[in-house]
Amino acid sequence: VTLLLFRRELRTIAFFVGLLADWILNLTLKIIVRSPRPDGAFLSGYGFPSSHSQFMFFFAVHVVLVLRYNIALNSMPWKKRLSLFALSLAMVVAMSRVYLGVHSWTQVLVGASLGILNACLWFIVTMRWFRPL
Repeated sequence: VTLLLFRRELRTIAFFVGLLADWILNLTLKIIVRSPRPDGAFLSGYGFPSSHSQFMFFFAVHVVLVLRYNIALNSMPWKKRLSLFALSLAMVVAMSRVYLGVHSWTQVLVGASLGILNACLWFIVTMRWFRPL
């Protein structure tokens, strides 16, 4: 955190603030909805929405948007590969939550959808916030 503040990496700080806001939304929804995990789940607590899916899709979509709109040289093949890797990793994490039996498909899909929506909205907000005058 100190390194980020002293180097004035405001976009990175904004990204972490977005992750924090995404996490707070997830906890709030879990408390409001109080949806149980599937029967036989080895974890306790509420399962709706899936925090792993929400976090991973927020992260992956934000990475894709930053690569697409903030990094020069749009024709670089590594940008497409990194974007594909980030989205694939998010999908694997989401599917693993169902495979492990700790979430239902609905919980995972809603978590992923919220992560995607939050990442897009947060990216738009921060792009306007950090736009040069």
